[in-house]
Amino acid sequence: MNWGVNLVKVKINQTECITCGVCEDVCPEVFKVEETSKIVEEYRVGGEDSEGDVPSDIDCVQNAATQCPVSVIMVD
Repeated sequence: MNWGVNLVKVKINQTECITCGVCEDVCPEVFKVEETSKIVEEYRVGGEDSEGDVPSDIDCVQNAATQCPVSVIMVD
């Protein structure tokens, strides 16, 4: 449990992902690109590699979403 840590929800639309690798280049601590883009295991929710809860102080998450050329990363 992450007591005292604010989390943001991150989701990747893997169906629309073009596996360009921008997310991993911008934010390798959260994203991994293999056959498609994934959330690294540490932050995954419910075993889903397309959804995660990430500490809000990891600023690169929003940068990765902004720089994604097909806008498939959602941050809430």
